[in-house]
Amino acid sequence: MKFAIEYHIEFGSNDGTSIDRHGTIVVDEDTVTTEAEAEQWLLVQFEGREDKLLDPPVVDISNLDFTKIVTEELVIHRCSKVS
Repeated sequence: MKFAIEYHIEFGSNDGTSIDRHGTIVVDEDTVTTEAEAEQWLLVQFEGREDKLLDPPVVDISNLDFTKIVTEELVIHRCSKVS
């Protein structure tokens, strides 16, 4: 089964401001059979990623100053089966 997940990552800056960047990913894993499992899969990918620029979940990072980013939070908006 495939699941489409809409999400955003909230980047918190050391000056107290935050920037949200939105993204969508399709999860196509044999072990993922429910929406809850798809959301959990994405959370595991987010928490375990080594390269924040290339590993999922990916968002547009243009104009982000990573020298000022102190927190990142993944927020899932919607998960739905696509086929």
